[in-house]
Amino acid sequence: MFNGKGIQQLLKANEEVLSDLVALEAILNHRFANMEEAIRCLILSAASGEAMLLVGPPGTAKSRLIRVFCMLTNILEDDAGGTILLKSELREIKRDSKYFTYLLTQFTEPAELFGYFDIAALTGAQPELKKLDDHAMQRARIVFLDEVFNASSAILNALLTFMNEREIHDRGKIYRTPVQNVFGATNFVPDGAELVGIYDRFLLRCRLENEVAQPESLARLVKMGWTETYAPGRVLERDDRLRNFPNLLDDLLEMQGQIGILAKKDELTIETGSKLFGELADIVQQARDQELTDGSNRRVIKFARIMLLNRLLTYASEGKFEVRSPAVTEEDLLLLVRFGLDRPDQTLFRTYQKKFGLA
Repeated sequence: MFNGKGIQQLLKANEEVLSDLVALEAILNHRFANMEEAIRCLILSAASGEAMLLVGPPGTAKSRLIRVFCMLTNILEDDAGGTILLKSELREIKRDSKYFTYLLTQFTEPAELFGYFDIAALTGAQPELKKLDDHAMQRARIVFLDEVFNASSAILNALLTFMNEREIHDRGKIYRTPVQNVFGATNFVPDGAELVGIYDRFLLRCRLENEVAQPESLARLVKMGWTETYAPGRVLERDDRLRNFPNLLDDLLEMQGQIGILAKKDELTIETGSKLFGELADIVQQARDQELTDGSNRRVIKFARIMLLNRLLTYASEGKFEVRSPAVTEEDLLLLVRFGLDRPDQTLFRTYQKKFGLA
């Protein structure tokens, strides 16, 4: 699908950042039980800058996963887990403008996300229309919107531009935002026509379920959940798992820029004669026929980059930064089924997993 020369250049130029992503994924997998799929989805979202949606019932650690990711990348300070404060120790939680999170309801107003107007500034000697937005969503680097589909139409319309173009419209002017990643969470997959637009903005989707009621699974869940709740990070078994990644987000921006530069130089190109396009066409058609997704042109194009990044991560996890014939494989095509459908379908995934000899 991609020419091998371009893949090799990206591997060599980004050995450190790819190794960091692999290490971060390993740390998250040691802190969260049976969340490998969600964690890989999160890593791909961070690597690509594409929005990610976690779908699942309450209590499946959706918001906790995002918080830990932000703590490990120094967007948020580490917390004290289940530490209980005495009444005399009650203190305000420090807000950080680099991270914005909000639980949306049908009554949430746009000002709660984008900032309120300063009433005092309107009543001064020289009245001016000023917005208090120091800690507003458009100032953040990482945004997490919980129960995103509960929002009103006014907020959903504003989010469309915010998520796709990374811009906001304010009083006739357009402003660029520094947001790098938008993460969302929901208890349900939307089916109303008014929510199709915002749902489509989340390129990557991952379904979470409650743990199966089996002794071994529940024992692992409770042990890891107890440690994560009351002693975060203590599941670490080696000193190198204590590390964090303060420069990772900057390095990811640089890697994303390199992909664009190589593409413009014709050094990272699409090989249209690749046999993978036959398999990709089959996957897209099957998903459309089963009404699992519309398989829009935009989603297929964007997933090509997700497949490329997944291949880079796979090589990095194997310690391979010099590959004789680097190439995207059928395993990478399966990402469209794992994280790209409107409605998750394990049957379709297992069918192609078996077909590609990956079962």
